[in-house]
Amino acid sequence: MLQFLTSKSKKYSVAEQVQMVLEGGCRWIELHDIDREEALPIIEMCKEHEAFLTLRDDWGMARELGLHGVHLTKEMSLEGLYGLREDLGPEAIIGLSVSRPEQVINMAKLDIDYCTMPANITTEEAADFVATVRKADVLIPLVYSGDVNLTLATQVLKTGANGAITSAPILSAKDPVTYTSELIIALKS
Repeated sequence: MLQFLTSKSKKYSVAEQVQMVLEGGCRWIELHDIDREEALPIIEMCKEHEAFLTLRDDWGMARELGLHGVHLTKEMSLEGLYGLREDLGPEAIIGLSVSRPEQVINMAKLDIDYCTMPANITTEEAADFVATVRKADVLIPLVYSGDVNLTLATQVLKTGANGAITSAPILSAKDPVTYTSELIIALKS
């Protein structure tokens, strides 16, 4: 699974970024640092491509715009997470950034859809992270976070991660549409 994280770019607008990765076959977009007006055409693009669209940290805006869910990068209390699920509804996607396997294990009984591992983690550390969580019989999907490129994609798969989130390698590619397609294939191999 490839999740694309939008970012500010001198070369491409956020809408152009989303259009390119959708054309390349990516079906999960996470919006970051975007306003409502910028988001509106992206919502339509994602609907046309039947792609998931989540928003980083702003669950109120995600709910107001009818997005699929939210990804939280800041720690939240267990009570807050329970309230968030109630607020967004049972069908919403809720993802969390975590720094330690114990955090994922402690969330096993919560209705969390996925967790991203730290962005600065090595593939060896990611493999240990995944192994620790799975040894505790916790099945929450784990996503490798960082600028995953074609070379790193096959290594990410070997860690046991369920997917990867990336941005810069796609945006810096000569042909972002083709690169997205190649990255999706590499993450399935």
